[in-house]
Amino acid sequence: EYVMTSEISGAYPKEAACKSYVRTLRLKDSNSKSSLVIEDNYELTERKAPDDVHFITPGEVTLGAKGVLTIEKDGDVMKMTYPSTLTPEIERMDIEDSRLARHWDGVLFAIRFKSAPDAPLTGTYRFTVQMK
Repeated sequence: EYVMTSEISGAYPKEAACKSYVRTLRLKDSNSKSSLVIEDNYELTERKAPDDVHFITPGEVTLGAKGVLTIEKDGDVMKMTYPSTLTPEIERMDIEDSRLARHWDGVLFAIRFKSAPDAPLTGTYRFTVQMK
């Protein structure tokens, strides 16, 4: 298991009222399965807006049952689980810059997870990505 932890609250403007935001990445690799666990622990001083958690992927995203989505690229399929308290939105982003497009096949997909407007000031979001 490989673990990396980072305090990223400094990436947010003061107006976001983000007191602490610790992101931990855990890469678990075994002979049968590999997975990536992304755990976000946050603390706000006040709630000004819903939380937004974003991911970008070159694979096409399909929503499944609540709390699950799949990402497919070149025949490889990954399953992502996410907290059922979050609502996902998927956006296709066509890349017009030819220098970037050649590396990403001309398209990326943004996954935006949004919390309820009255989500707690302190909490944890856990996302797990596994090869199917």
